[in-house]
Amino acid sequence: MPHTVIPYLQAQLLLHPSMTPQDVAKLCYQAAHGAEHLLADPDRARSYLLREWEATAADDRLPLIEPISDAIARVNLGTWKARGLSAETLFDLFAASCSVSSHGSELLRDYLDGVDDWVRQSQLPFSFSMWQTFLAEYRLQGCPPVHHSEAYRAAEKPAYRIVRRDLLMQKGFLNEG
Repeated sequence: MPHTVIPYLQAQLLLHPSMTPQDVAKLCYQAAHGAEHLLADPDRARSYLLREWEATAADDRLPLIEPISDAIARVNLGTWKARGLSAETLFDLFAASCSVSSHGSELLRDYLDGVDDWVRQSQLPFSFSMWQTFLAEYRLQGCPPVHHSEAYRAAEKPAYRIVRRDLLMQKGFLNEG
C-alpha cells in the first residue's frame, strides 16, 4: 500500500483553508524529507529561529503540534511560546529531526501521486486543473523544496518548525495511542 498524506492534508485544509497547490507540494515535501534542506548550516538555522521567535507573538489559537505525516509534524512557534516552552528546546528537536528517511524521494513521489488522485475527486480551495499545472511544472523542476505561497503566507502567517513525531513523543509533547 502506498504511503499517504491525505488524512493529514485534510486536517491541514481545515486549519489552513488558504492552501494552494504550492502549499500542498510543500506539505508533501516536508512529510517526505523533513527539515533536512534547512539544516545545512545549523548556526544560521538557529539564528533564523531566534529571529522568528522574537517576531512571533505567544498565541495558542493553533494546535501546538500539527501532524503532516505518520512521521513528521509542524510545531507552531506561537503556541510553543504561549506554553512557556523554550526556543532552544524547539531548535534541538528541529535539529534532531533533520534526517527522516533515506527514501524521501520515493515517499514524495508516493505522496504527490496520492494527492493527485485525491484532488481529482475532492472539493478544494483550488481546481484540479490548477493542481495539474502546478504539479507538472514542479516535477519538471525535480520536486525541490518550495516556500509557502504568497496567499498562504498572507492569510496564515505560518511560523513553525518541522519535528519528527517520535521525538515529540519521547519528550512528552505528543501522546499517541
